[in-house]
Amino acid sequence: MEKQAKYRLLSRVMLGIYLGTAGVCCVYYGLKWDAYHFSIGLLSVVIPPLWVLLFRILKLKRTGPVDFMALLFLYLAYPLGSVVDLYAAIYGFDKFVHTLSGVFVSTLCLALFLALKPDHEIRRKECALAAAFVFFGSMAVAGLWEICEYGVHALTGRDVQHVLDTGVSDTMQDMIVCMIGTLFYVGCVIRRYRGKPNALTDAAESFVEANRPFLHHLFIRGEKFGFTLKVIPKGTWKEGKQHEENFEIRFLRHPGAGVRLRLHGCLAGNVPYQPRGSGGRNRRL
Repeated sequence: MEKQAKYRLLSRVMLGIYLGTAGVCCVYYGLKWDAYHFSIGLLSVVIPPLWVLLFRILKLKRTGPVDFMALLFLYLAYPLGSVVDLYAAIYGFDKFVHTLSGVFVSTLCLALFLALKPDHEIRRKECALAAAFVFFGSMAVAGLWEICEYGVHALTGRDVQHVLDTGVSDTMQDMIVCMIGTLFYVGCVIRRYRGKPNALTDAAESFVEANRPFLHHLFIRGEKFGFTLKVIPKGTWKEGKQHEENFEIRFLRHPGAGVRLRLHGCLAGNVPYQPRGSGGRNRRL
């Protein structure tokens, strides 16, 4: 709790700096009649309230570490990068922010992976799956980011991807440095689930832990579907003997709601399953 309180204080300080910078820039560019930078500055002012509104709509609890990471990244990307235009003023600032985007988005991907698991925990044997989920999720967002930059160019005529002077090099370098940030976070994930905690993975875990009661209501157990499958596990047949093995299959019923089915293996022949009867009673084969 003490760590959460420190992060909440840092988040408030970061929010004040963020809004102060964006507000001053809006006034400055408004007086200069710079429509492009004024509109970006105005958008920057709106982003933090939209972040809070998103959590309220989804009925999720905000946590200090995730709030601080989000505000720090957004501050560098928008008020400083786009509004003050440090992307153009400081060589490499754009690549630095793209690297951080890989770390920040990876944190959200790990939180999503934990949220989708019915027990909201990652065991050591699931470490590779978690790392793959984080990597591909972050790289997908990197691709969407570049699509958005292309959209800005199409709408405003501003060459934010530097196509005229670099061709596709700037876009590819942005994705490469994002991959570097993502791979760094993947390393943190592997270390965490081999027994070495760190602040980056703790941010995702604390967020899921704070929202555990909400996530619990999203998950529906397989028993509610009211059917049982009887199968013969491959390679387990021995004449005159019966064997039972437990299986567990997890899948998503719909986005945000996990379902767990327990399949009990037994030597009963190839018996098809029957779903829930019209009378609402389970039919066990």
